[in-house]
Amino acid sequence: MRKKKENKKIVFYDENTKLFNVNQNTSSTNNKFKQFLNYNKIYFETLLMFILTVAGIIVSIVGVRVGIVANNIAKTENQISDLEKQPTFVIENETNKSEEKYIIRNTGGDIQYGNLILDKVFLIYIYDENYDYLGRGYIIWGGYMDKGYSTYDFDTKSFSVSTKLTSRPITQWTKIISDTITEQGYFYGVICTEHLDITYQNYKQELITRDMIVENGIVRDFDRDNEYSFKIYANADALEDGRLPTDLREEIELLQRYNN
Repeated sequence: MRKKKENKKIVFYDENTKLFNVNQNTSSTNNKFKQFLNYNKIYFETLLMFILTVAGIIVSIVGVRVGIVANNIAKTENQISDLEKQPTFVIENETNKSEEKYIIRNTGGDIQYGNLILDKVFLIYIYDENYDYLGRGYIIWGGYMDKGYSTYDFDTKSFSVSTKLTSRPITQWTKIISDTITEQGYFYGVICTEHLDITYQNYKQELITRDMIVENGIVRDFDRDNEYSFKIYANADALEDGRLPTDLREEIELLQRYNN
């Protein structure tokens, strides 16, 4: 005959009542589990706090990254908006029997003040004996224009400069440049184009001065891109004074030092 399983009785001391009590153990497994939980309560609480702390850190990091992305987006949008409000320039050339006229139009944002000085310029690219690119510069041909200065016309949103059609010794100046460079043992490329010195006040009321040239019909800033470049001023009426070859040789020497 199968014996009925006896329930165990447990005696424990109650610290509150200062008495010993007897409990019938209806489930030893449940009591052991409760005892395990009671004994390890501090560890569970510590683990829970650690998990909550880590979760809080993760949420904070995510929040910071979201904030950085939002700031970058806002910054980019502001930069785009700023560029759209800045002036941009295009150049037009008109020639008749007596004069040559340049019109520099603002196709971008409005300006509140502006003036311009226009000159011819020789844009020079210099290469070594192995045809490796060394640097560039330009020779501003001052005095080529009869009146190279213009203020901004707000009605037409443009500058206008005119000069009389006269015989200008472009070929002779180009020969002086080419002979000076080849004598130093270098190769070159030279373009005769226009140089624009533009000063204006933008929509932020900032006074801006831009050093610009016309290359392939496009008006652009003379961006040096962290490379060595030089600028020489020459008088269009002083072809025979010998100053240009001296200045150009000095700049080529500095260019050579920079690359070495």
